Amino acid sequence: MWLPFVTAALGAFFGSVGGFTSSLYLARRADRQSTTNHLMTEFLSVTFLAHRIALEHLRARMSDGDVTAAQVAGGFWYPGDRDYYRGELEGELNTHQHLTMYIGFLVRMADAIQRRRIDVDAIRAGIGAQLRWCDALVLEVATQTQRQAAENDAPFPTWVAAARLVHEKLVEQLPD
Repeated sequence: MWLPFVTAALGAFFGSVGGFTSSLYLARRADRQSTTNHLMTEFLSVTFLAHRIALEHLRARMSDGDVTAAQVAGGFWYPGDRDYYRGELEGELNTHQHLTMYIGFLVRMADAIQRRRIDVDAIRAGIGAQLRWCDALVLEVATQTQRQAAENDAPFPTWVAAARLVHEKLVEQLPD
């Protein structure tokens, strides 16, 4: 007598749980794809290209020995070095400000990686090679920033860890 009612109730319950779970999965998947596309579109945009070009100029100056990572790092910890390298004005921003914008992108990318909101394989395939161009420069500045902050008993900024995470998850995994 109760068996048909119990069977129907259990079927409705498990059916609704299954439907709810699959809708959550599909929503998360769509959000993940959207975030991945947004970050790749931002990185490849003309606006962001200005930051990448400025970093390429900085990389060349560092390779030539005109500027060191220690000079650049002085502007990334508090209170920092008053004489840190600011660089030339490129567009409306100087080199330091362009690097700050690039670092901000890496922080957003690291946050998305930690929260599993991006498809790491798609990012690596789409912009991994371009990320590699500035990776060594950013990591060198990050190392110097952490060293200078530690030497001055100052906290080092969290972007240092974010840059290393992006390096480990995206750049280091690229085939040579």
